[in-house]
Order: sequence, then structure tokens, then C-alpha cells
Amino acid sequence: MVVTTINNPQKIHPPAYLSVDEVQVQDQTILHVYVPESSQIHRCNGRIYDRNEDGDLDITDHTRLVSELYAHFRDSYIIPGLESGVIEMTQPDSPKSPTQRYRLTSKGYDVLNKLE
Repeated sequence: MVVTTINNPQKIHPPAYLSVDEVQVQDQTILHVYVPESSQIHRCNGRIYDRNEDGDLDITDHTRLVSELYAHFRDSYIIPGLESGVIEMTQPDSPKSPTQRYRLTSKGYDVLNKLE
């Protein structure tokens, strides 16, 4: 059930990459699930979360925090990626479209392959 929920973009987006270990405690099997912090903006069940080293903070009802988080993401990742040519808009004629997405360019794939 955890895998189904984690891979469902209507539940959690972007998907979280989890590390699961089985631990035996007093003849009981416990699943230890490690969820790493993330620089991405996460949505879960229609809520917006800022995921950092302190935990998951639900900021959906705090418009200033949501705005700051999106601005930071844009300024730190999207704009530099576009300027360096490693990502491109899926809708370049509508840069402010609410359905705007970004994808790796061939240059971006070259950089990614060099990292692996």
C-alpha cells in the first residue's frame, strides 16, 4: 500500500524516494522508513509541504510562505537551469501557464550522464 500511495501523483507529488529497512524488536518486525529531506515543493492530498531538515511543515494556509518557497525554487533551480540550457519549458509560448512543466534538454541529459 505504501508503494501505491508514494507512486500516485494525485496523493504525493513529486514522488518520494524511500529507504525501508526491516528491524526485529522483541520478536516483532518493524519497518523503519527513512524519508530524506528535499529541496522540492511537495504536495500531499491537496496540501503543500516545505520539506527540510526539521521535518515536513504544512504551509498550505500560509500564502506568504508558499510564495517564498516557490520563489526560492524558481530563483535557485528553474531560472539557472533555463539560462544554462539544461532544462526547457514544455510550453515556451506560455511561460506563466499553470500547466507549465520543464524537461531536460540534450545538454541536461549529457550533464546527468556525466554525474552517474
